[in-house]
Amino acid sequence: MGNIQEGSPKREEPRCVFWNELVKFTEEYFCWRKSGKLGHLFFNHVSDHMEALGTKDLVRRLEKFIDQCSSAQGKFQEYSKLLTNRKPVLGDQDLREIFYTCWEFASCQSLDHSQQGVSEESPVIAVLASSALDGQEGISCEQFISWASSYVSSMFGSLHQWLMGRILNGGSAQPQVLPCCSWSHDSIVLLSPDTVWLLSMVLPGCYLGNQHALPTAAPSDDQEVPVWTLLYDCVEHGQSLNRFKHHCFSYRGPTLFIVRVMSGQVFVMAIDTEWRESSSSWGKTDCVMVYVQPQLQVLQGGANMVFFNERTRGRPTGIVLGPLANPWAVIDTDLSSVRLQGDSDTQTITKLEVWGCGGEKAKEFQKKQQQWERAQAEKSRKVKLPGKWDDNPDKAILEMAGIRTNYSQR
Repeated sequence: MGNIQEGSPKREEPRCVFWNELVKFTEEYFCWRKSGKLGHLFFNHVSDHMEALGTKDLVRRLEKFIDQCSSAQGKFQEYSKLLTNRKPVLGDQDLREIFYTCWEFASCQSLDHSQQGVSEESPVIAVLASSALDGQEGISCEQFISWASSYVSSMFGSLHQWLMGRILNGGSAQPQVLPCCSWSHDSIVLLSPDTVWLLSMVLPGCYLGNQHALPTAAPSDDQEVPVWTLLYDCVEHGQSLNRFKHHCFSYRGPTLFIVRVMSGQVFVMAIDTEWRESSSSWGKTDCVMVYVQPQLQVLQGGANMVFFNERTRGRPTGIVLGPLANPWAVIDTDLSSVRLQGDSDTQTITKLEVWGCGGEKAKEFQKKQQQWERAQAEKSRKVKLPGKWDDNPDKAILEMAGIRTNYSQR
C-alpha cells in the first residue's frame, strides 16, 4: 500500500466494517462459497477503487450512492456496476453471478433460508443469462441495464432493501418478501423456488399481495406474506376438464396456469380473476403470459385474454389463451395437447398446474363453496316429486321416444 503517514486514513478500517457485516450475514443465511465477496465489491464501488478512504469521505460517497439509487434507472446503474466490478463486457458467467446474487438476497428470508438445489447452474438462472445475451457472447453493462429494466425491473429490490437497512438502520430493514408456496417434499412441481422468484419480477402486483408494486416502501414487521396454493396438478388430480373444474372453479382470486409441453417449453398464464365457463372471453387488465423455458418472454397482456368453453355450440371448445383472433395457446378439452402461436401442429402436454394467488382467504372460500354445492346436490337427490313416476305422463312420452326410464323416484 506504500508509506502512509501517521494520521492518514487507512483503507482497512472502512473496508472491515462492511466486510465483517456482509460475512456475518452470508454465513448466517447461506453456506456461500463467495462469502465476503459482495463486501469487497461494494467497497470498491463506493470508493472508486481508491487505496485510502477516510470516514468523512466514505459517508459522502455513501450518500451519493443512496441518492443515485433513488430512481429505478439509477438503481440499475449502481448495482450493475457494483456486481460486475465495472467490467466493460458481461459474459454468461458474469450474468449468472449477478442473477444468483439477487436470487440469494430475495430468497434468504422468504423461503425459510432454504436454497437446496438452486445454484448458478439453475435452469432459471441459465434462462435469465441466456435471455439477456440474446445469442451474443457478451453484452455491455448498458445493454444489460436496458434489457433488465424492461423484463426484470425489480431484480435488485431485495439486495437494495437489505443494503439500505445495513447503511441507514443498522440492519433493521427486511428484504422484499417472496410468495410462500404450498410445496410438499414428495411432489415435483413446475413452480420451483427460483421460478417463484422469476415470476415475482415480471408479474403485476395483484399476484403478489400488491407488495411488489411498492418496492421502495418501508417494510413492516407484520407485513403479510403472499401465499400461492397448488389448486390443480394433472398428475396428482387427474388430467381431465372435469377434474380441472372441480379443483379450480369457485376460487375467487388470481391464478397461475402453468403448462409444460413435450419439447420442454414452459409457459405461465397469469389470470387476474376467477375461472369460469363462458361463451365469450374474460379476464381483467392484469392478465399476462410468460414463457419461462427455454427463454424468458413476456407477452403483452390485457383484458379478455381467457376463453373457456366446453358445451356451447358454434364456439371454440377447450381453453384459449390470448386474443381469440390470434391466440397464444389453444388447449383441447381433455387437457392433453396444446397448439402454440406460430405452430401448425399441436404438442403433448406433459405437466399442467394451477396455483392460486389469492391467499388463504380465497382457498377457504373455495372450500366452503364446494361444501355448500355438495350439500345442495345431496339435498336435491333426496327430494321426491309428487305422485308416482309410473303414472307420470312424462314417463310414457320418454318411453315412446325410446328412452328407458328405470327410476322409482325422480
